[in-house]
Amino acid sequence: MYTASLKAAQKIELVTVIRVPASGVVPKLIVQNGDGGVLRYDLRGIVKGVPAPFADPKDASGATALKDAPAKLGTSYALGRYDMRLESVAFSTEPMLNQAAPSGQRYVLATVVMKNLGGNDDSPSHYTFQGSELFDADGEPVRFWVLARGSRPEEAINRAVKPGEEYRVRLVFVAPGGVGLRDLTLREQGGRGLVFDLRNVK
Repeated sequence: MYTASLKAAQKIELVTVIRVPASGVVPKLIVQNGDGGVLRYDLRGIVKGVPAPFADPKDASGATALKDAPAKLGTSYALGRYDMRLESVAFSTEPMLNQAAPSGQRYVLATVVMKNLGGNDDSPSHYTFQGSELFDADGEPVRFWVLARGSRPEEAINRAVKPGEEYRVRLVFVAPGGVGLRDLTLREQGGRGLVFDLRNVK
């Protein structure tokens, strides 16, 4: 919480975040200063709708958000602290972190470019992608193993990403050999997901 002392007639501009249900129009804002008077603002027709791709197309008002939304490779989406852009998804049998894929299995490498939208440095790790899910063509979950640096077979740790800076990482999954993929849901720390159709990945 931020506090400040204002001089007489001094004004400052503030932005606050108010959590509301994920569906339905927000009709009114009520503001009260301590025990003082109450101000009521009619918000109908003023509040902007949920931005793409999370706006539910069934709600013409734009007030309802999807839990998970369809997404496209190569497009940037705001997920929270980061803008995320899934660049590519590919199978690999090359060693990662000096470890070959287990017998009968192969790696799935999902390359993501993340841009820090925050006001200070942040060190992303596999926890940043908590809740992300990959499913194979049979609908079985594929095990996430490690977060690797861009094109290097090294773990992505202890890297301070500055505000506005882009950082390339690879999510490494361990998949059964010979089985295709269905989809990847990309999340930032368990938040809303971006769902990518991977049925064409060979």
